[in-house]
Amino acid sequence: MLPSIWLNTMRAVDLHIHRTGFGESLSDMRRWLDHKDCTPASFETTTEPAGTVLVHVEFKESEDAEAFKRDFGG
Repeated sequence: MLPSIWLNTMRAVDLHIHRTGFGESLSDMRRWLDHKDCTPASFETTTEPAGTVLVHVEFKESEDAEAFKRDFGG
């Protein structure tokens, strides 16, 4: 369990990605994270109905979350 101070400062981004493009999108996200030298606090995927995958990413820094959301359309 994360310390309570972290829970209050985490920034989350949710993306809904069509399954047919999921592999490519995941690769793009990995490259982005590597390029920015950014390690998310949490990175989870959940298969949704209607052929989409929910990608839920939590960042410690709001600037990272905002940039990720901007670049991936969250």
